[in-house]
Amino acid sequence: MDMIALDIMTGDGDLYGLPANDSEIESAEQTLGVKLNADYIQFIKAFGGAFGGIETHAFNNGSLIGNATATELTERFRDAYLDSAGEQRRGAYVISDDGAGNPVLMTAERGPSSVSPQDWKNRVVV
Repeated sequence: MDMIALDIMTGDGDLYGLPANDSEIESAEQTLGVKLNADYIQFIKAFGGAFGGIETHAFNNGSLIGNATATELTERFRDAYLDSAGEQRRGAYVISDDGAGNPVLMTAERGPSSVSPQDWKNRVVV
């Protein structure tokens, strides 16, 4: 086994964390009342929370990303903005921010999108 594979398996990387497992995924889906996107699941099962040009939070993140899980980010977003974001965002969950502090949202059907609080009705694809 090469060193990169060992780092991914043990979560010893700064850029990636521990791979997500089915229990963590199911727990997040139940807590948030959403179905996670299949591409997102594939990514976090391989890398956990990782940095690949943009932070992608999961449940066990690489050290450069910080400890906030996707579940925690989503709960903070909902507490702060769900009333103004509208029902169309209820099925979304937060995996990152766009570098300007705007949440990057995903749904089971759609890939990542960044939306500013001033313009909740428009969708800007990252």
